[in-house]
Amino acid sequence: MIADWRFYGVLKSLILKAIFAALLASGCASKPLPLNPGVDFRVAGKFGVRDGETGYSARFAWQQSLDTYDIEVWGPLGQGRTRLQGDSLSMSVLQGGELLAQGSPEEVMHASLGWSVPVAVLPAWIRGTPHRELSFADPVRDTEGRYTEFVQLDWQVKLSGYERSTDGLTPGRVVAENDGKRVTVVVRDYLENAAFEGP
Repeated sequence: MIADWRFYGVLKSLILKAIFAALLASGCASKPLPLNPGVDFRVAGKFGVRDGETGYSARFAWQQSLDTYDIEVWGPLGQGRTRLQGDSLSMSVLQGGELLAQGSPEEVMHASLGWSVPVAVLPAWIRGTPHRELSFADPVRDTEGRYTEFVQLDWQVKLSGYERSTDGLTPGRVVAENDGKRVTVVVRDYLENAAFEGP
């Protein structure tokens, strides 16, 4: 069930940013996609979204624990902090502790945006691999065997800027494109053993 929607212009753009960066639990399929077992990390960084002529950017802090996620996004000076919490079956959108929306991830995305993105696979992509439980095509690896490109769920994914993190060698930049949409995630920090906090 979709809860009471009170999306003003700024809030709606923040929700869009959060959904892309997570951001986690649903995709273009009509049923929930499996999340990678054992995916467990805390990351922080920036992301950008472009859909046709419309573009957004924000900072994020994302905690993934097995199949659940807790993501916060915010604008300059910590403004408009919005939080997404849930798993592959349900997503809650909160701001200032107030529940703004709740329902299946795909329902929430379609109700607010009119379309959805394959956020279920982003945890794997951020760690530098395709989602291991879903098919992928056209893989390209560098001389050290790291993935630099592949196609999954019709998204063309490019990984670059590999650096050593608490999770091994991971890409600092993930760019995914599909049907005029472009999502860029720049990971600044892996926050292993750190308390999850926003800005």
